[in-house]
Amino acid sequence: SQSSPRDLLQSMIKAVNNDELGYMCAYLLYFDDEEELRSTLDFVQIQKNNSDSLGFSPSQKAEITEVLRDIEGELEKLEPVPDERFLYHLNYAGNVYYFKNKDGIWKMSPKSTRMLRLTND
Repeated sequence: SQSSPRDLLQSMIKAVNNDELGYMCAYLLYFDDEEELRSTLDFVQIQKNNSDSLGFSPSQKAEITEVLRDIEGELEKLEPVPDERFLYHLNYAGNVYYFKNKDGIWKMSPKSTRMLRLTND
């Protein structure tokens, strides 16, 4: 279980490298709203339709893994978001990464990670 931010990032690296996107969406990511969840699931479906297997390309995996490992090295900078009971944030390389800790389980916002490239930047 993701009982620390480090465990969460390790689980995410493993999920990405094993093409476990469904698992990632269900257990490692949290969604702010229904729309965000729907767009993520649409993305997963498009990936599934565009290839024999659901997953990331080797270059995407390398890129995502690198970002997750970099973030892992910066975890001492993780701090609570003011006025948000369960949210934490980490500023790194010009991006803000959001983490949630509810009942001792850590999850990450897919929107803040820009990992799934769901938002139109």
